[in-house]
Amino acid sequence: MATENYSQHTTIDLPTARLDLPTWLFGMTDDDYQATAVAHRALGTWERDGVRGMVNEEAIGGNLLIQHYTEQPSAPDHVVMWSPRTELYLMKMFRVRIGVRWVMTVVPDGPNTSTFTCQVQTVMPGWLHILGMLSGSTRAIRAHVNEETGGYARDIAASTARREQARQEAAA
Repeated sequence: MATENYSQHTTIDLPTARLDLPTWLFGMTDDDYQATAVAHRALGTWERDGVRGMVNEEAIGGNLLIQHYTEQPSAPDHVVMWSPRTELYLMKMFRVRIGVRWVMTVVPDGPNTSTFTCQVQTVMPGWLHILGMLSGSTRAIRAHVNEETGGYARDIAASTARREQARQEAAA
């Protein structure tokens, strides 16, 4: 098995104490998800017996991925999702199962800003990793993670503002 890591970070103009990544992620709508990156096709979330999860679909580098994530131990400043049975459709035709770990964190970057990091780790057969490098798929995944990091950061800030506005209105 081969493991590849992709990571990007950006600044969110909010202090870390005001952010709650799991609340944001599981409150995300399908439209919100699609707006964060061109490759994002669909999102659905679920909760069963106290375990939360999501299914999302992405089209990256000519390949289709359907990810079946479950939430791992998370806190307001980090969320970890694991999909041990991601369905990767090579050229949107040939199905291969891979693992995908998705980790998002925020850390303070001054009194009023936070650094948001989005990490994606793929676990796949060695032959598929080599094929990905030769076909340019690894470059496409890296570009996708770079794009979605910015999209997620914008959505986190907007979601936080909406949540805080709703709290203020409810308190009034």
